[in-house]
Amino acid sequence: MDTEPFSRRAFLRAAAGIPAGAVVAVGLGFVDEPFTEAVANVTHHPVRNAGIHEQVNEACPPPVDQTACLDKYIEHEQTNTVIKAPLVEESLFRIAPSAVADWLAGDGDEALANIVHGTESFAFTRREIAMGIVSTIAFGASHNITGKGFDTDTIPANQLLGGAILWCLQRKFGFLSNTTAHAAYNYLVMKRAV
Repeated sequence: MDTEPFSRRAFLRAAAGIPAGAVVAVGLGFVDEPFTEAVANVTHHPVRNAGIHEQVNEACPPPVDQTACLDKYIEHEQTNTVIKAPLVEESLFRIAPSAVADWLAGDGDEALANIVHGTESFAFTRREIAMGIVSTIAFGASHNITGKGFDTDTIPANQLLGGAILWCLQRKFGFLSNTTAHAAYNYLVMKRAV
């Protein structure tokens, strides 16, 4: 394996992750609504991002014109949602756990290379699967944190599905692919809400 994270080959692999991430985001955009609806029908619980739902309800309480208020809210929050949140969340829920997975496997010297351009292997180790499950659950749960505490009624189904996909992208294609996918997906969700 090419463990040098800044070689030409590694750079090309990492750069290829950007369009891969964008394609995954668009694909996820097509399945998220039917997936959400199916989970809601089976569980009879709300399926959404509880934290954002609470913020929107506080910013646009009835009887305010919901459409105009939502447009202003999205315009105000666009930088946070499309740039800051993906960078912070990908660092916390994909990059840090990825480094831990490598360190636990005794591959600490390859951690940076694996983060930058992926592992070059399409197979997952048991350790990667276990860390991916923990990371995905933590990512989903983080979307249930509201100003009033932890929302135990709402199911963050899209965040769980997306978190698992983003973990796979990061481990196999590097951080540019999962960060691009996260940012593009958030952008598409915001545009769809308008």
